[in-house]
Amino acid sequence: MPPKAKSHIPDPKTRARLLAALYIAQEQYGWLSPEAIQRVAGRLGLSPGQVYSTASFYTMFKLEPQGDFRIQVCEGLSCYLVGGAERAV
Repeated sequence: MPPKAKSHIPDPKTRARLLAALYIAQEQYGWLSPEAIQRVAGRLGLSPGQVYSTASFYTMFKLEPQGDFRIQVCEGLSCYLVGGAERAV
């Protein structure tokens, strides 16, 4: 039976480098294309699956091209309490 593939990244330093590398790649290209994920994986000695699973976990990483502007709406109580809730006209 073949050994199980590791799906998590056990080393905290590698995990920190991965998050930084993903952030830099996204800043350069605007999103994390499959090629960018492959490059990050190669540079850090990780599998593309490990890199993709980390990138897809965090909402700050975009796995599809994004538009120039992004509108986010907060309808929660915390936004209302700090004065961030405005009526949309």
